[in-house]
Amino acid sequence: MKGAAWRLGGMLFLVTLPLSGLAQQGQGRSFEVRLKEAMKPWDYGVIAYVAVDPAKEDLYLEFVEEWAEEIDNRIMEKGYALQSGWNKTDSDSAVSNYVYWMVSREVEAMLPGNPLGSARMNEVWREIAKEEGEAKAEAVKTRLEQKFEASAKMIGTQTVALIDWTYANDWEAVDFDKVRIEFGQMVPREGKEQAYVALERDYFSKLWQSHLGFDSSFTGWNMMKEIASTGVTPEAPYITIRTYRSDKPSPTAAQWEAFRKTSLKLPEGTNMGALREFTNTTYRGVHTSDATRSPEAKAWSDLVGTWTARNPNGGWRTKTISPFIERIQYFGPDGKMGGEQRKPMSIRHIKGLNYFSAHMSGGNYTSIFDVHDGKWYEQSRSIFEEASGQPDRFFIYSKSDQPEPIDQSAFTRSGPEIEQVKATVQAYAAGDIDAYLSHFTENATAGHNSWSREGSVPVSTIAAVHRDHHRQLAGKIEITKSIYELVTLKGGGKHAHAWLNFKHTYKTGEIVEVPVFVAFGINRQNKITYEWAFYDSALLPKASPYKE
Repeated sequence: MKGAAWRLGGMLFLVTLPLSGLAQQGQGRSFEVRLKEAMKPWDYGVIAYVAVDPAKEDLYLEFVEEWAEEIDNRIMEKGYALQSGWNKTDSDSAVSNYVYWMVSREVEAMLPGNPLGSARMNEVWREIAKEEGEAKAEAVKTRLEQKFEASAKMIGTQTVALIDWTYANDWEAVDFDKVRIEFGQMVPREGKEQAYVALERDYFSKLWQSHLGFDSSFTGWNMMKEIASTGVTPEAPYITIRTYRSDKPSPTAAQWEAFRKTSLKLPEGTNMGALREFTNTTYRGVHTSDATRSPEAKAWSDLVGTWTARNPNGGWRTKTISPFIERIQYFGPDGKMGGEQRKPMSIRHIKGLNYFSAHMSGGNYTSIFDVHDGKWYEQSRSIFEEASGQPDRFFIYSKSDQPEPIDQSAFTRSGPEIEQVKATVQAYAAGDIDAYLSHFTENATAGHNSWSREGSVPVSTIAAVHRDHHRQLAGKIEITKSIYELVTLKGGGKHAHAWLNFKHTYKTGEIVEVPVFVAFGINRQNKITYEWAFYDSALLPKASPYKE
């Protein structure tokens, strides 16, 4: 059977590519140590040992394909697990000829037992019934049970915790049937468990890490510890996994010889046989579920790219996310970059929530996050951190390398802009047209009783009309009523409005009151850029210059 595309760098059988270009940063833990921590592929797994009748193997493989599509892919989508798969061995000494495995972030999802009857499985059956009807759900369940019972028997399950792993900075997809797995079962000698585990983690972990840059067929190493089991399983509390690709060449004898000369050497006097018993079983990949369906994988897909969030002071921060690396830059309100950091990062999806962690030299920063309508909402400080913060505050990022304009929308009836407008109106009413003009920019325009820009003229032109008007008056214009307001638009543009009642006393003795609405544009220097007024000129005397 052709294996499904398997994402290397991924799950139970970690497959990775060479790590390069990494440097230590800051004090405390090195960059490499933090990157490895961030790249932990899973936390808990379950291995089911399945004895398949060779005469019924085709029927069992039908079960495998249908189970993966109907059940496991749904389990991935719900976030109960990260990936699952089936492997086969031809070894007569193995506990079973097939193993079925699944990995997760949650230990309760990986408890040993019969997967067909687990609580999580019952949820899947309910989902199928809801989507496709009770009859379809029952038919699928019956068909799967019949195929399995007719072709295979589950003889034991084993729950394991991942305790060490290799890591890399690249991922690749490969057909799972091109993957070979060396399944090492390790039994420490009496009184030697601590020494054995220390050797695996201090020596072999580094040795296998170095293999990634040397052997193109070698794709990774994991070390697991059994935490629970049922039925018949290998009597080995520790399991190591080495994975290889059959479509990549192995090193030549000369290359191996050169590698051995430069590779890590076992500590002097080490006797592995005295530390542990070792049994190895070779498996090949048969089938795997679609790891890209898990919420964790989808969260990575959503986050990769550059994001920008505004700070309260008008500055902003950008985050450029690539798998397992966060590059963050800080900008001030003036647009100048004030700092930059590059940190390993990880994502976890646990019990329906997404968690983002930045792995820093002095410790990890963890935040709940979600991506909704194209925005990345990141909690300011996780409620699970032992640090002061504001867990009810969120950074809101947009997927762009530039910050979104600050929404400056506002309304007020007081402030320097209002005082500027009042001073302008009062200068006009007093007939001090030079003082009136001093509040405008050099290029300001004015329009009276016009609905378009075509009716606008330089403010100096309207000022000449104001002078002519005041020559007809016996004194100052009296402002009998006034209302002022300032509206600031989203982009920061400011527009002042005034509702006024002007009382004019002419030299002829005629008294005229005219209601006026006037709008003013205000720039950043608190200067007026335009005047736009409306009033009923029919109320004015025939000789008024405002009639023209």
